[in-house]
Amino acid sequence: PITGEFVLLPARAIRNSKNGDGAWGFTCISHDHGIQWHDAPGKNEKVFYSIRQLGYGETGVCCFALTESGAPCVLKIYLPKPEQDDSIISIGKKEAANWRHLYGDTFEFVHTFQLQGRVVLVMPFLEIAGSTVVRRRLSKGQSTSSLYKALLDMVEKGYYHNDLKWHHIGMHYSFHSGEASGGSVGMLSGNQGAVFRNDNPDIVFCDLASLEMFKQGTSSETKMKWVQDQFSSLQNRIDTEAD
Repeated sequence: PITGEFVLLPARAIRNSKNGDGAWGFTCISHDHGIQWHDAPGKNEKVFYSIRQLGYGETGVCCFALTESGAPCVLKIYLPKPEQDDSIISIGKKEAANWRHLYGDTFEFVHTFQLQGRVVLVMPFLEIAGSTVVRRRLSKGQSTSSLYKALLDMVEKGYYHNDLKWHHIGMHYSFHSGEASGGSVGMLSGNQGAVFRNDNPDIVFCDLASLEMFKQGTSSETKMKWVQDQFSSLQNRIDTEAD
């Protein structure tokens, strides 16, 4: 678990395993539970197992982590300590608040806490639009595409993203137990038995530290131009932007 200084375990800390019922699952060598992909962290979770580093930016490093019950999440560990930069606490709180502004209670577990003198933000673990195949699928249909609709939803809530890249676009899948239904794929082995993933993900924007509010009185034409410009820019970078 994350105690003392942050320790990032190597990628080999996760290995595939096949359960007796034939469903594929995952076992983390450093963890007592399998990864429960369909579960979410608790609202006030503060004990996490850091598995591997996912990436880093100007203000922090992101890690794939598990809760004690095996729920996956991403931890953003802000590198400047509050005594080095007293604005870092408000930056973390702003990013957590932006998740609520855009997605309401969908990710109600998003929160910040302090550990070892650093601010930590708990976020959902999402599948990122890293391949050209996925990017084309998300933008297919122009104004009827799921990407365009997600951009529209953002501006309708009064916000825009000032650093939108393909690796800031994630896909959130819902899960259900019981029998497979239309639009359901795969099967996970959960604590409650077989769990199926719905194959129609919602688009979720990441790096919400870059989310800003439109100024009061901004015209609908200006907002629509932002949507169209961002959509066109992302389309032009489908093949060229690294994941």
